[in-house]
Amino acid sequence: MGSFEKADGARVINVSSYGHQMSPFDFEDPNFENREYHTLAGYGQSKTASNLFAAALDEKAKNSMSEPIPFTGSWCTELIWDGKNR
Repeated sequence: MGSFEKADGARVINVSSYGHQMSPFDFEDPNFENREYHTLAGYGQSKTASNLFAAALDEKAKNSMSEPIPFTGSWCTELIWDGKNR
């Protein structure tokens, strides 16, 4: 935390999405080594992990680096189609 403590008013920006609602973070198998990989589950887990990191960092910084960020919208990409049924 040294650099953040030295920087007056430091902020960390975590860009995420509603994707965290697709999957919780599986601490027992984060790399899908013991279960079948599904694109949206992997994406959702990565967004959940990102949000958990941001919350832990904010807690460690004693809630001094957090600002509410509005939802910026959705994008329809090939990821949601899983490369199949379009």
